[in-house]
Amino acid sequence: PADGTRIRFKGKDTEKRAGIETVPAAVRPNAAAITAPARLSYDATKVAFLNARSSGVVRSLQVDVGAKVTKGQALMVIDSPNIGADRARLAAARTRVRIAEENLARQKRLESEGIGSRKSVLESQQELDSAKAERAALSASLSSLGAGGGGGGSYSLKAPIAGVVTERKATIGRLVTGDEVLLEIVDTSSMWADVEVAENDLGAIAVGQAVSLRVDGLGEREVTGTVSYVAPAVDPRTRTAKARVPLENPDGLLRANMYGQARIAAGTSRSAVSVPRVAVQRAKSVDLVFVRLAAD
Repeated sequence: PADGTRIRFKGKDTEKRAGIETVPAAVRPNAAAITAPARLSYDATKVAFLNARSSGVVRSLQVDVGAKVTKGQALMVIDSPNIGADRARLAAARTRVRIAEENLARQKRLESEGIGSRKSVLESQQELDSAKAERAALSASLSSLGAGGGGGGSYSLKAPIAGVVTERKATIGRLVTGDEVLLEIVDTSSMWADVEVAENDLGAIAVGQAVSLRVDGLGEREVTGTVSYVAPAVDPRTRTAKARVPLENPDGLLRANMYGQARIAAGTSRSAVSVPRVAVQRAKSVDLVFVRLAAD
C-alpha cells in the first residue's frame, strides 16, 4: 500500500475483537551506526596446514575429517627412506663420539705418563668436537622433522594445534611430498567476520568500534565484537574495504562462509523515533507500520 493508505474497520469493536494492540512510538537515544554485509571465516591465526616433513609413503592414519584433536596428538605415520638414512647416520655419529671420547681419554693418560704428546691430545679433542657437531646436527634435523625418537624410516606427523580436522587429502599407501597439504586443522573457538564497508562510510570506521552482527541462519540472535583491522585498500570492483571483527564461538554455532549483517557503532548518540520490532509489518518487499487514528 502507498503511504497514507487508510483502513477502516467494520465497527468500533473490531479492533478489540481482532486482538489488535497499539503502543505509543517513543523518542529514544540512538547511536549512529553503519550497516554492511559480512561473511564469516576462520581465524587465520588458528588454522594449521600439515604437510609431510620428509617425502615418503603413508603407512597409517589415526584421524579423519571431523575428528577433534589435541596439540601434539599423532595424526599419521609416514615411512620415509630419508628418515631411515638420517637415523643410520645418527647412530654412526653416536658411535664416533663414543670412540673419540675413549681415544681422547687414552691420549690424555699417555700424555700424563710422558709417553704421548700434546699434539695427539689436541688432535683427539678436535676429532671429538667434530663428532659431537655431526651428532648434534643430525639429531636437530630429525627432531625438527618430528622424527627424533623411534627407529627405522618411519615418523609420526603430529598436530601443531588443538582443533577439528576439516580436510584430509592423505590416504594409506599414498606417496607424499613436502609440497602438498595432507591435513587441515582449525580451532573454531573463535571466528572472524569480514565486513564489507562501503567507500563512503570508511571515514567513520576505526579500530576499536563496537559491532553487532546478525547472522543468517541464527534467527534473531546477535553476536558482538570490535573492529580489529580496517584494510588500507579499497576493492576496485566493489568499492568497499574490508573491516575485520574477531568473534568468540564457544558453542560452535558460527561457521565459515556464513553471511550476515553487521551494525558498526559510529559517531555520537542522537534521538530517534523507536517502535517495537513486532510493530514493523512487511507487505511483499516493503516494511511499514500502521498508525491508529481512531477506534475504527
